Amino acid sequence: MRQAYALLPGLIMTLLADGAVAARLGYAHASCLSQTIAPHDAISACTAVLQKFHTQTDVFVRRAAAFMEIGAFDYAVGDLSRAIRLDPGGALAYELRGLAYELQGRPAESLEDYRTARTLGGADPGLESAILRVTAALEPPPVVAASLDAEPTPLPPAASPTLSVAPEQPACAADGWLIAVCLLLTSAALAARPSRRRGDAVVT
Repeated sequence: MRQAYALLPGLIMTLLADGAVAARLGYAHASCLSQTIAPHDAISACTAVLQKFHTQTDVFVRRAAAFMEIGAFDYAVGDLSRAIRLDPGGALAYELRGLAYELQGRPAESLEDYRTARTLGGADPGLESAILRVTAALEPPPVVAASLDAEPTPLPPAASPTLSVAPEQPACAADGWLIAVCLLLTSAALAARPSRRRGDAVVT
């Protein structure tokens, strides 16, 4: 009995310490899952939770999202892969990993994850547009593919750099009917001008 009493203070202190740890972990978990804190704070909070509990799928997903916000896509892919191993039916983890792969320039892996997310989570407009976007990056349109396979069209010879010095033609030489009109107007003007005989005084 005395031994039990002797151990009691240590047990109480252990329980109190565990309670404090649980409180800190609870706060860290809540902070980790919060959407209002900065990415670095979310990463710290989620890491504190994962040091104690290694199977929190939602914590891995949230930390991965925070990693993506700061551009650490390798870390994000690692966390999302762990979340997928823990819960292979989680559509969100596949969708986020597909986005991380896309941002890394890995369209084949991205498309595979996007399609898996669609299978698991159903149709989603954002997911469908992501699938179309990555598919277009992987498979160029047929017109583009045909033009890439075709023989290159030879360029026309370059124009001569010499300048043309031909005299400018009058406007009435442009077309046949304009020539006829010009001739008619010229003859009419000549007919209307009074004729001068030799010896007539010239009026100035």
